[in-house]
Amino acid sequence: SLPDSNVQTWDWTFGDGGTGSGKNPTHNYSTAGQYDVGMAVTTDKGCSGASTQQITITQAPDVSFDFTGACVNRSTKFVGHSSDDIALWQWKVGSAVYTTQDPQHIFSVSGTYPVQLSVTGQNNCTSTIIKDVIVPIVPTVAFEISNACAGQNTVFRDVTSSTADPVVEWHWTLNGNNLTGTQVEFPFSEPIDYNVGL
Repeated sequence: SLPDSNVQTWDWTFGDGGTGSGKNPTHNYSTAGQYDVGMAVTTDKGCSGASTQQITITQAPDVSFDFTGACVNRSTKFVGHSSDDIALWQWKVGSAVYTTQDPQHIFSVSGTYPVQLSVTGQNNCTSTIIKDVIVPIVPTVAFEISNACAGQNTVFRDVTSSTADPVVEWHWTLNGNNLTGTQVEFPFSEPIDYNVGL
């Protein structure tokens, strides 16, 4: 063998058409299988040597994940998926790290958050996937009232400010009655104060 102190160049072939250089290269194989890896070295005196070794590349695990709708100060559940036997699940959600398959996370501020899931198979191969999770701005709820007269239909109309996360459901509570819709009407029988919720 040639001592490293005299070796000037390292040239590699990885058996899949790829090549490399340097003492400690890295290479990504796209397909599992056996590959003949060759290394040729040249010294500063012009001497050379070569060696070939067969290696086995095993399949990296497949990975994906889903999550429930994200809202500020509400728990978002993440569900990891893989058809392989996974030895380690590792999530990175902002500065938080989770090592269970299906963690839950609470976002305290709206924004876009990259969520990373890395899995390690029983063969020590790893795979990683990253998705952006959008946590929308909490809408400022507001409504208008018209025709607030006893014995007549009082009209309530939603005027909530528009956000990137459009409102799709409206639930009103009027004197113990539950109504839905952007605009509702209700007859109050007496001229007193009532609690109204949207």
